[in-house]
Amino acid sequence: MPCPACGMTTSWAHLLRGHVLDAFRVNAGGTLLAMIAIGYLPFGCYFAFTGKGTRRESFSLILGASLLLAICIATAQWLIRL
Repeated sequence: MPCPACGMTTSWAHLLRGHVLDAFRVNAGGTLLAMIAIGYLPFGCYFAFTGKGTRRESFSLILGASLLLAICIATAQWLIRL
């Protein structure tokens, strides 16, 4: 029985090569997680280099909601494949 994360590494690899549709076919949740990670990278670098953090609750709320959405999609895709 495959796990919910099956295909996650492959989806990241497809996305980084620019094959977005293939990435979504393999694991849509993994593709969204990769997009979130890529989008968060500049912010994470800024916070790390400056020692500052975000004081806006909206930033954390958007990040948390997008991560929850990606996890829900990965789980739904896994359940459909069972």
